[in-house]
Amino acid sequence: MLLTKDQHRSEAISLFNKTWELIDLKERTFDQQLEMIRTAHASRYHWGIAGDFVNWSRSDWQISRVYAVLGEGKNALKYALSMNTAKLSFNQAVLNSLQTIISPNHEWDIS
Repeated sequence: MLLTKDQHRSEAISLFNKTWELIDLKERTFDQQLEMIRTAHASRYHWGIAGDFVNWSRSDWQISRVYAVLGEGKNALKYALSMNTAKLSFNQAVLNSLQTIISPNHEWDIS
């Protein structure tokens, strides 16, 4: 069954919000950690069909945040840098926010 653009948008929003619910938990089970990764990626997939640059960037940022929260710095950085390089200042802001979670003593500069 093919989804309409509106259905993709609805799925993207629902999954994005579910990911935030999981991010906001103070403690997560292993299954919740996996669900958080999966919902973030699924949301990005649906935004890729129904969204625009803003939605794509926010989803990439959310994926990056998920990995940062889980302590997976390499993946967090990979998704932070996957955002459109024309938006370097936005990317730098994302990296700065991730720095406090991943490695407070390391400075990143992508300019």
